Amino acid sequence: RAGVKFKDADLLGLPIRITIGSRALKEGNVEIKPRNSSTVFRVPKTDAIARTVGMIREMEREFAL
Repeated sequence: RAGVKFKDADLLGLPIRITIGSRALKEGNVEIKPRNSSTVFRVPKTDAIARTVGMIREMEREFAL
């Protein structure tokens, strides 16, 4: 079921996927995956917003015209 949602997010073109799963959450983490990469970053939930904002800013710099 989650795989279908991930595929839909990719089809919609969402640039970043944030997954809050039970296993990662038990460890105090969330998973962040940029669409342009196959890497999934496991980050502490307290750092998730800052890390996501950083990724967005990096994407803006990369794709700025």
